[in-house]
Formats: sequence, structure tokens, C-alpha cells
Amino acid sequence: MTRAADTVADALSRLQIKTIFAMSGNQLMPLFDSFIGRDFNLVHVRHEAAAVHMADGWGRMTGEPGIALVPAGPGFANSLAAFYTAAMSDSPLVVLSGHAPLASLGKGSFQEMPQAEIAEYFAKESWLVESAEDLAPSICRAFELAKSGRPGPVHVALPYNLLDQEIDPATLDVSTERAELSHEEWSSDILDHLRNGKKSLIVAGSFSLQPVYQEQVKKLQDAVGVPVIPTESPRGANDPMHGDLNALLIETDTVLIVGKPVDFTLRFGDVFSDSAKIMMIHGDEAEIRKAQGIFGDRLVASMCCRHQDAVAALIKSSEDKSSASESDQWTEEVGSRLSYRPPEWETVTSSKSGSLHPVQVSRILQETIREQEDVTLVVDGGEFGQWIQSCVSAEKRMINGPSAAIGPGIPLAIAAQHANPNGRVIVVLGDGTAGFHFSELDTAVRSGAPIIAIIGNDARWNAEYQIQLKDYGPNRTYGCELLPTRYDKAAEGFGCFGANIETEEELRAALKDALASGKPACLNISLEGHAAPVVSKTG
Repeated sequence: MTRAADTVADALSRLQIKTIFAMSGNQLMPLFDSFIGRDFNLVHVRHEAAAVHMADGWGRMTGEPGIALVPAGPGFANSLAAFYTAAMSDSPLVVLSGHAPLASLGKGSFQEMPQAEIAEYFAKESWLVESAEDLAPSICRAFELAKSGRPGPVHVALPYNLLDQEIDPATLDVSTERAELSHEEWSSDILDHLRNGKKSLIVAGSFSLQPVYQEQVKKLQDAVGVPVIPTESPRGANDPMHGDLNALLIETDTVLIVGKPVDFTLRFGDVFSDSAKIMMIHGDEAEIRKAQGIFGDRLVASMCCRHQDAVAALIKSSEDKSSASESDQWTEEVGSRLSYRPPEWETVTSSKSGSLHPVQVSRILQETIREQEDVTLVVDGGEFGQWIQSCVSAEKRMINGPSAAIGPGIPLAIAAQHANPNGRVIVVLGDGTAGFHFSELDTAVRSGAPIIAIIGNDARWNAEYQIQLKDYGPNRTYGCELLPTRYDKAAEGFGCFGANIETEEELRAALKDALASGKPACLNISLEGHAAPVVSKTG
């Protein structure tokens, strides 16, 4: 006989889990105790949502579900916004929540809450474990569900009383085998449509920009001979990362949408010409049905399939068929228009003494990234983040994603550092955004994650301020002011390297010093606040 909590730890070990992002709580103490002496890296966070954001970041970096452990009741409720961010980014993760004892449910138990039912809206699947013998099998099932079909978060509630029960481990069914996708004929038909088009494009969803799949997506474009546009921003066709994308999409005659819903980011299909042929591959049958309702007969092919498996099948089909009939002129035009940036950005400077324009920050950050090896760039939401996404490139990149939620940047960066401990991780965020999970810099120090956080400090909620300015005028801006807080000093209190930046020279020097410090770092940049950039030539 063995304690049920130990069978949960055994299951995590069997799944080759090494890193667990956790917030402690009363109901989780049996699990914490069972982790002692095991080969787990327990990253203990300061807020429950941060644990889920970190599990999200782990999933995006590795392709394997990240594991988040959160307490019951209000602790679980704190984590829900992070579920949504992960779900919108198709990120695989498993959230294990502590839960009130089964025997006292409905009687007003301590921190009792219908957690499984609440999480159903945000998670792929969510359930309450009802027997000690089902704890370990539930962990294995959740892990596979998170990766299957359309990847996303899965939630399992673990009642406190079950974790301490004694059970016979020989009775547990903890199989982790899963069927692999076979090469299907549908991929050949899709290739024919793409290669017969004169202006064909592949529009890929959030997975295509996740570090673990970026190389596979590049291989897809080379193999098929059709430009691939990876999309992740909530601004969709107006994503400043993609230059003149709006005008480009309306010109295409054949489009394959892979792993991306036809939602607000594609203006519910209106970004494409009425005469364009549309094809769709998605891991969620409901998204395909939605596309059929939008496009009707224009949807000439569709397939329900895990996004990553679909890309592999298309690459395999390309190898089986004749070489790609790539249109060099079209491919070059697509590349040119996606990379377009206003020429005046090359010389822009701040008009305000003692502060920097976002483009100045971007230029120096890009110099630093080019000088380093293996850099992951994490960019949070907000106007400053949009400038960075438009002006700075890195081989590995994560953003807040289609949810448009702000705040996950620092937790995502910490997860990226643990997933790739020999690389460098730089996270860029605004001062409003920094307030959500700034205290996780303490987690970065304790867990040995030397991330560099660059905070653009314009002392306001600039996105909302810009809305007020545009819609109501300069005399109607209200309620968006913040203090010019010295975030670098606050970070130093956690044990980080800190620097306050007012000039380009100070930024260059601070980045070098931060990289050399070996500590987590916070660079507080006095920023000239600007609206997010509009890159398109056509507006």
C-alpha cells in the first residue's frame, strides 16, 4: 500500500516531468510532502495566475504540457485569467488544483468552490477526481488531452481527503501511450490547390510562432513553396509585425488556414477576397463548422487534425509529390510587404529630454540580441509591446497572444528560462503591465532564472490613454495616470540587478551590465508614450 499523493508524484515522474510551477496551499500539502527527495524542480511562485502563465510558457517552449499546481477556492479563482490566455494561444498545460474534501461538499467546507464546473469554460476538459485510485490515471489522461487535437489547458481538481488515503498502486491504470497521426491523402489535395493558385498563402495560428514549432513552420514554407504567415497578435491583420498584411490578404486567391480560428483577428473572414478559395485545418471540429458557415462553398477543403501533425503531413506530401512550383515573384513580394516599415523610423528620436522613443529602445535591443546566442524575446501587451513586436526580431519569441491579456510577460519569461537554462531571456513590458506580476522577480531570483525585464515607463496606462485621446480629445483623458515609479529600485529589493535609463548610452551599458551580472535584472526606461504603430502602406 502507498499514499495516493505519492502515486500522483509517481505519475508525474513517469511522464518525465521535471519542472512544476506551484503556489502552495492547505489542500496541497500532501503533494508537496510527496515531492521531497524526487527529481522535481519546484518553482514556487507569488501568485496563482503566475503558476499557470509559467506552465503556458513551458508548453510554448517545449511542446509538452507545462504543469501548474494551485490551491483551492480563492487561489484557484486567481488562476482563471491565465487559463484563458493559454487557451487562446493553443498552449498545452495541465492545472492541478487542490480541492475541499469530498465528504463535506455542499456543507460549506473550507474554501469549497465548484472548481471543475467553473474551469469548464476556460479549459479543454475539467473534472473532479472522485476516488484515490483515479488520481494518478487522471494526471496521465490530462497530460495527453492537453496535447491532443487543439492543444490547450486541462484542469483536474484533487480533493484533499483523497491525497492522504492509502491505496494499492498495482491496481492503477496509468498508460501514457497515444496513437500517432498517419500520413493522409487529404494533404495531397490541399497541396494541389495551393500550387494551382497564382497568389497562394498559408495563414498559421499561434502555434506557428511558438519556439518549439518555428523551425517546422519554416520547413513547411520551403517544402510547399507557398509563403507562410504566422499569426499570434490580437491585432490580427493589423499586426505591426507583418507590415502591409491587410492589403496582402485581400489579394490572395488561395488560402490555407492552419490552426487558427476564423475570428475577430481575421475580421470573421472579411480579410479575404470574396473570390478566394479557402481551406482549413484545425484541431477543433467546432472551428471547422464555424468556417463552413462563414465561407460556404468557398471552403474547398477542410480537415480536423492537430496543427503540428498537419504541418508534418504537408511536408511529407511535398516530398512525395513533384517539387514545389514556387512563384519567386509572389514570394518576394510577400516578403517585401511583410517586412515593410516606414523609412522615417530609422532616424526617429524622442522629442522629450530624459526619455526614449520606443523605436530607440527597439534599435538598441535589436543590437543586443544580434550580439547574443540563443535569445528568447518575450513581449507583453500594451502600446510599448506593439512597438517592440514591430521593430525587434529574435529566433525565439513569445507574446501575450490572441487573448490580448496583459501581465503574463514576466512569468512567461521565467518559464522560458527554465525550459532553456543555457539561453538568454529578455522580456519587454510597460509600466502598467508590470504591476500584475512584478513580484515574480522574487521567484526569478529564488529559482535561478536570470531574465532581463525591460520596463517602458511612461507613467500611465497608455493604451487606454490613447483611446481617450483619439475618441474624446486631449481635454477628456481621465483615470489613466500612474506614478513614475522606480521599478529598478523595487527589483533591487528582490535581489535583482537594476538600472534606471534615460538615454541610449545608458541603455546600451545597462544591457551589457545586466547580461554580465548573472542575476535577474530590471531596466526601468523613461519612455515617451506613443500610440501603437500603424505599419501598413495602405493604412
